[in-house]
Amino acid sequence: MAGAVKDASERVGASNAGGATVVPFSSNVGQAFRRGEFFAGLFILGFSNGIFERITQAIEQGTIESAILDTFGISVLVWVACFIAVSLLLRQPPEPVTRNDLILGLAITAAAFVPSAKASRIALVGLGLYGLRCFEAGAQARRAAFVILGADWCSRC
Repeated sequence: MAGAVKDASERVGASNAGGATVVPFSSNVGQAFRRGEFFAGLFILGFSNGIFERITQAIEQGTIESAILDTFGISVLVWVACFIAVSLLLRQPPEPVTRNDLILGLAITAAAFVPSAKASRIALVGLGLYGLRCFEAGAQARRAAFVILGADWCSRC
């Protein structure tokens, strides 16, 4: 009887399919990325989707070279803030991605599929606020959350 209970509890976390152990998808994703890398990827996805329209407009108004030299009509301070945010997130000590992180990641990815800069900006505000809520005070990722909110606000100007 005790063996049956033990066998049932082992099947909850993983199942055996043809000799190979199958682990739930969410636990694989949580272990595949560090939390800082996951947040950096979400920020890059949201930011790049949010500025895509500005980049295409800048290229349409002139040449590619002039658009690059004009930084696509986006302040150099915003580009620097983006670099700082990503570098702070990548310096975050290794932590596994949580289930709530994955839910936020799905929401940001869904916002990236909407062809609107506003959807991406809302997603970035959510990412920044979530980072302020879930990271400890003084952590690199919490500083990055402040930078993300600032970069998002400045990129509207």
